[in-house]
Amino acid sequence: MDDYSLRPLRGGQVAVARAASGTLTAHRSLLTPAGGLSWTAMAAGTKGSLAAVAGFCGYQQQALRYVDRPRCAVSERQLAQLVAHRAYLLAMDFNTDIELTTSRAIEQVLAACMGDSVTFALEQLPMLGLDLDASRDRVALQLVINLAEAHGYSDLLRHLNIRPHAQAGLLLATEWLNRYATPSILNELSTLACHDDVARELLTVRSTRQFAPLRLGNVR
Repeated sequence: MDDYSLRPLRGGQVAVARAASGTLTAHRSLLTPAGGLSWTAMAAGTKGSLAAVAGFCGYQQQALRYVDRPRCAVSERQLAQLVAHRAYLLAMDFNTDIELTTSRAIEQVLAACMGDSVTFALEQLPMLGLDLDASRDRVALQLVINLAEAHGYSDLLRHLNIRPHAQAGLLLATEWLNRYATPSILNELSTLACHDDVARELLTVRSTRQFAPLRLGNVR
């Protein structure tokens, strides 16, 4: 689970990982004594674990069938994990079968994320128990994730320091842009800045910090 795509934002978050053998396993994030978060594998065969894996697979199968659907405010990778988490929650809260749980989870997550407004999606997801909030720190991280994945640089996201509860997200997103942003990423960010306050702030902060190293130890 040591991968940028599966870094937890908060305790209780559920995600599905694929082992080298191809086996899918559900994990749940737990708070560590040091205040961080770590993944713990859920017991295989339990209802919650089965629902999460079924939701993950169900979304991926649907995504292959509906490649022409409208753009979503989060990445395809994230959508699959959001559906997995939502399926887990539905399985725990309601006495429904796995197939119905999967279809409901997909429907609810897509309804929250449909469109291209990151802020709107991050306002909707907490009502489904799936995210934190739409703070500037959280939106800044999401914008960087979206830009990197959309332009084929998802491998560079391993350098994006995603902290629990999106702490210092705006500054960390700015640091990532200073170090790794390509011209195409910066061009799209400039376009987004025309109607997105956080994108505009990222560009402003980036310009002021471009030649000064970010010292995270002093961030409060």
